[in-house]
Amino acid sequence: PYTAALLSSDEVFNKCAGVLITPKTILTTASCVQNQTTSSLKARVGSSDRTTGGTVVSFNKILQHPKYSTKTWDYDIALLSLSEAAPDSVPLADLGNFSDVVGSGTTMYGWGLTNYSNTEFPKKLQKLDAVGITNAWCAEEWTGLHSISNRMVCDWPPVEKATWEGDKGGPVVNTVDGSVVGLISFSIYETERKKALPDVHTNLEYFN
Repeated sequence: PYTAALLSSDEVFNKCAGVLITPKTILTTASCVQNQTTSSLKARVGSSDRTTGGTVVSFNKILQHPKYSTKTWDYDIALLSLSEAAPDSVPLADLGNFSDVVGSGTTMYGWGLTNYSNTEFPKKLQKLDAVGITNAWCAEEWTGLHSISNRMVCDWPPVEKATWEGDKGGPVVNTVDGSVVGLISFSIYETERKKALPDVHTNLEYFN
């Protein structure tokens, strides 16, 4: 219920999501706000449908992490300050630690494409269950393709499943206590590999 759909100024889906962490703050990835301004970006909060319901909010400030790199995707985190507080009826996310889900369940949420051939983003929020893995295992799987820093955490998704275009910034949730332990950052979608790879997320434990 705290997942926000990021929209362009004309309320078209901006292929990203975020998480409401205070009534006036959305947490998302830096990659989602790259080259965006407060006048080019909005969000819909309080609805699992990115096209209707809830409340569309605007922003008065975008804080992209100053160390974010478009080459390494490191420090992939940003804060969006709302112009007006979200309604009290919209729940806020509790932030947790990814170390609690290594070897156990995570659930990822987003409005990203649901298969290779799709070109239309789903209107309803989608979810994918996975298992948290260690950074050492993740780094080994991504060897030769991408380095995995301690600002990143990873999960192992089901066979032939992954986060995809449109999922960035969405929450990675501890399935036991419901806390948000990561933000979807990058995946096999960013590579030309056909072999399954772990999904990589922003490590909120590092930034908290």
